[in-house]
Amino acid sequence: MIQNTLSEHDLILYLQSGESFALEYIYDHYSSSLYGIILKILQGRIEIAEDVLQEALMKVWLNRELYNSAKGSIFTWMLNIARNTAIDKLRSTELNAQAVNRVPFDSVSIDEEVHSKTPDYAESANLREILSKLPKEQLQIIELMYFQGYTQSEIAKEFSIPLGTIKSRARLAIETLRAIFTEELKGTDNNNSNPVKKEILLAIIFVLNSGISQEADLNTNNTSGLPSNLPENHCSLSLQNTI
Repeated sequence: MIQNTLSEHDLILYLQSGESFALEYIYDHYSSSLYGIILKILQGRIEIAEDVLQEALMKVWLNRELYNSAKGSIFTWMLNIARNTAIDKLRSTELNAQAVNRVPFDSVSIDEEVHSKTPDYAESANLREILSKLPKEQLQIIELMYFQGYTQSEIAKEFSIPLGTIKSRARLAIETLRAIFTEELKGTDNNNSNPVKKEILLAIIFVLNSGISQEADLNTNNTSGLPSNLPENHCSLSLQNTI
């Protein structure tokens, strides 16, 4: 019988031991948040998103022994798998054949219609609250880099925008997300924090910062994308490499 609540330590133990109820527990407690990210990446294609969720969960199960808790939380690891799986699907020949022409950069935005039609996605993944705090130009960068898998160079080429402008907007987006994350840490101290929201913030920060680090020589020793003054236990949430 599945316990109503498992500690992360116990969940990892059962998962890596091959206990099937661990996967059931993951589905019951994490699938809504993972599905929200997948659905956003797939631009509201509900039937495809459901298939991708199942594929991502199967990857979690088949690769369970590769998870290393020293490199990040179990949710962050699963979130990265789900994102990568969804982006691969988005870029597949099947979906590209259905895709419409790219819209101008100024028209790229978070799809409110998807939010309104799928309230579970907006609420469980906490995206609406996070993204509502960012200016439009920063939302556009997050939309393209995190949810569509673009590199900064690809954005510059696709939309004919100077690469320096893209880099600047990405850095500003990271700064805004860091500020939101810091507020979440204050909430932790007051027992008023949402752990899922923090994980999603870290995931987006990591991807944006990785894009900057890969395409420029940064004169800094802090390339984690996280605020430099985070407590040690929060730094351990940073993403690890996944399939």
